[in-house]
Amino acid sequence: MGKRAVLMICDGHRDDFVVRDYCPRICDVVAEGRRFRNHRAIFPSATRASAASIATGCWPATHGLHGNAMAFDEGEGPVVYDAGKPEFRDHMRRATGRTLKVPTLAERLKDHGGVVVMANVSPGATYFNDPDGHGHVYHREASFGPGGIHLPNDAMRTVSHDAAGDRALTERFCTEILTEHRPALGVLWLSEPDLSMHADMLGSDTHLAGIAAADACVGRVAETVAKLRAEGDDILFVLGSDHGQETVAEAVWTCIGKVPGS
Repeated sequence: MGKRAVLMICDGHRDDFVVRDYCPRICDVVAEGRRFRNHRAIFPSATRASAASIATGCWPATHGLHGNAMAFDEGEGPVVYDAGKPEFRDHMRRATGRTLKVPTLAERLKDHGGVVVMANVSPGATYFNDPDGHGHVYHREASFGPGGIHLPNDAMRTVSHDAAGDRALTERFCTEILTEHRPALGVLWLSEPDLSMHADMLGSDTHLAGIAAADACVGRVAETVAKLRAEGDDILFVLGSDHGQETVAEAVWTCIGKVPGS
């Protein structure tokens, strides 16, 4: 028993869609707590940089992960790498001598109850919650324990990158992490509604289905937190999103050099 925190991220969720018609379980959580409206996303408003900002409490300029892709000078000019790939950490470490420039919550809490992260987003976004292996990180690509040791990953490989995978991951998080492992901080990061919002326009049936799926997962975690509180645990439940989303009708190329198609 003791003080713990649970952080749950519904990737890409927008504040204006958090209404009872779409998100009854989230609204139940809000009704029992506080809703913080005076906030803004970081820039760039992208999941991988946001993961590092959530893990460190710092802007990208401070923690060093500047976007969904970064270029490193490897001796013959810059090479661009996708920060979502599992090997990105190694590229960053080789090019700069480190990963993030500032400590993560996993590093700060490693001797005070530890951190466990379960995520259904890209490997890179997941790993930058704890890029240097101070706690436990679970992802279908690979899972790691303290010291960066590889953990058995058969169960995680069955977690699909969709709403069904979110539900499966949420169930594991509630039973294995919150109820059994009981770390000082447990982080659950869903793929929805971001996944659905990339597939269709705002307010579409696809988007609303993604919101409903995420809302159901929030309800499951909220029920578990309530049960553990009733048993004596002092748990801070923080629920949020890493960025918003908007409907885009066309793309604007901003690369240096020849514009594709010209």
